Order: sequence, then C-alpha cells, then structure tokens
Amino acid sequence: MRSNPTTRLSELGILDQLIQQDSNKFTKELDSLILNIEKSYQEGDSSVDNPSSTSSAGEIDNSNEIKESVIAFPFFNLFPKGTIEWFESLIVIKKIAVCLIISKSVIFSALISIIFIFYGNILIEKYDLENRYPKLAKLIQLRQKFQKYYFKFYCGLILMAVLTEVIFSVAILLL
Repeated sequence: MRSNPTTRLSELGILDQLIQQDSNKFTKELDSLILNIEKSYQEGDSSVDNPSSTSSAGEIDNSNEIKESVIAFPFFNLFPKGTIEWFESLIVIKKIAVCLIISKSVIFSALISIIFIFYGNILIEKYDLENRYPKLAKLIQLRQKFQKYYFKFYCGLILMAVLTEVIFSVAILLL
C-alpha cells in the first residue's frame, strides 16, 4: 500500500500551485483594499456620504473598518500628525484611557529600571565581578557613580506621573 514517490511529488506540485493561487488572490484583494483606503483618504468622507459612488456598500463598510483598524494603532505610525488626529478623534473616555496607559507605562519602566539598579549591585557583589574582570572594573565604577542620579531621575519620573494622574483626575471630577 505504499504510494509511488512520483505521485507524492506531483501532489506537492498541485499543492504548490494551489498555494500560489491563494496567495495571488490574497495579494489582489489586499491591493484593492489599499486602493479603496487611499481613495477614501483622498476623497475625505465623501464616499461615505455619497451613496451613488462606484463602490458597493460592502466595500465602503470594509474600507471604513480597515481605516478604523489602521487608526487604532497610531504608535506604529511615524508621523506625529496622524497620531494627533487619531487622538483628537477619540471620545473623552478613550482619551483618558490613553493618557493613563502612557503614564502607567512610564511608571512601570521606571520601576523596572530602579529594580535593575539595586539588583545589579547585588549581582556585582555576589559574583565579585570587579575583581574577576578587571577590564570591566572601570565600567562598573562608572555605573555605581551614576547610580544615585539614575535613582533620583526615575523616582522623580514616577512622582511626576503620579502627580499628573492625580491632577488630571481632580480636574475631571471638578468639571
């Protein structure tokens, strides 16, 4: 009941052709969607307001969904203008959520840096790195010299983020 090796190769060839056809279809559909998005950006929202446009209603819905999904990830956009427009288009609650996410990420990264400051010293002392690797000793001493500045900077960063959140929350409550 063993199959012939040439039969296996021909089956693989058929599979390759099917995969190639599917990838070609996907590429064509992707290109058409990108063109629809570009047209909608160039025309503004007139294609949505004008139901007599050449595209069907399904294509308009698809292009709007894609446009919204592209706008939903502004952090991958290299142009600050697009990010600002995206932020301005959000409702108030979503603006608050974005601000809180940014401030929490600042606090989180500062805490990670503070943890590395302290545990870095513990590891240096535990493994006696200054004596074992004399070439790294100068770098380790330089690190220890700037350690207190890093600590003060990151503590200030955390304090500033927390105070900004508190002021922001009080301002919202008073409105």
